[in-house]
Amino acid sequence: MVLCVCGIVPGEDSMTNEGELVEGLPTLDVTDGWYKLRATVDSALARAVKRGFIQVGTKLAISGAKFQGTRDGMEPIPAYEKTCLELHGNATTLARWDAKLGFQAQPFITTLRSLTADGGPVPVMDICIIKMFPVGYIEMPKRSEDDGEEPPRPIPRCEAEEREAQEEWQRKRGDEEMKLREEREKRVTRLEGLAEMLQRSASGWVPPEDDYPPDEVEDLLEELEDAEEPVALVKGLSPTNSAWLAQLLDKKCRDMREKITETIQRELETICPPREVRNFRVIRFKDYRTVRKPARRTGQMTVWDVLSLGEHGLQEGRRFLVTNIVPCQPSAWSHQDAEAEAYFNTRRDSRWTRLPIGERSGGPQADT
Repeated sequence: MVLCVCGIVPGEDSMTNEGELVEGLPTLDVTDGWYKLRATVDSALARAVKRGFIQVGTKLAISGAKFQGTRDGMEPIPAYEKTCLELHGNATTLARWDAKLGFQAQPFITTLRSLTADGGPVPVMDICIIKMFPVGYIEMPKRSEDDGEEPPRPIPRCEAEEREAQEEWQRKRGDEEMKLREEREKRVTRLEGLAEMLQRSASGWVPPEDDYPPDEVEDLLEELEDAEEPVALVKGLSPTNSAWLAQLLDKKCRDMREKITETIQRELETICPPREVRNFRVIRFKDYRTVRKPARRTGQMTVWDVLSLGEHGLQEGRRFLVTNIVPCQPSAWSHQDAEAEAYFNTRRDSRWTRLPIGERSGGPQADT
């Protein structure tokens, strides 16, 4: 959307505990020609205000703005006192003086030259991939008691190392699953044998369907399951208790067999938990097109969960519309006119759309 700045409130300076002066960020009043809202700015937009690029009467092209502290909509008049818009430098640019205020039909395309390391998320870029590096993997090991207060360090791996680590985990999990299954089968078989012995001891007596077992049967069942020599215990039982115990054991064995796989999988989650691994690929890219000035910057982006895009999802020389990326490695960024790289990461909500070469995409470009 396009909004017009109708007021600027200077920020309040403060002092740190070390006595250093911290310059406060200004607040803007913005309007769509009908209503006005307060808007907070980040460091990148604060610099633009200080240098006079943003002043009363300036029109701003804004993407991805949201209300501070709430996701719900709000009536515009009370919203001025209750909340404010959050504006970020990488999602805000100067609009033409004659731009129509309000919502726009197409998004604003951001270019590398207009971005800063502290300008927040980038809503959308039109890029061309120059080079792709091999897929890599990062594993976050599970915290153990030996780790102490420090979290375990992530483990980076190449594709061959990740394949080996995954195969080793599968072997370990398979061995543990086999071991657990043998233990469960052995226990169920033992209980089924006890149930048959108790049926013979009951001498043909069967408990009525509408009756309940005597109180002592529950205690006898626990004692029988834990007994090392259950034969002696069974011989001392009455036919009535034997019949009730046989019935309870038979039901328990059926339940155990039905849930044996579920029980094993639940225990495996603790013994051999799933690995937490994310895949990524680093790409180098450039702006597909610019408007007023030639592109000198290139970008380097870490594309997380790149395998979810498919085997041929990203290709060198192809053009893509990518959304919701964030700057990273701020100390490595150089001046916007230098022939250097800017660095980015994708997010879980980043989306890639392949576009044909030569086709115009989206709305105006944010090349300021």
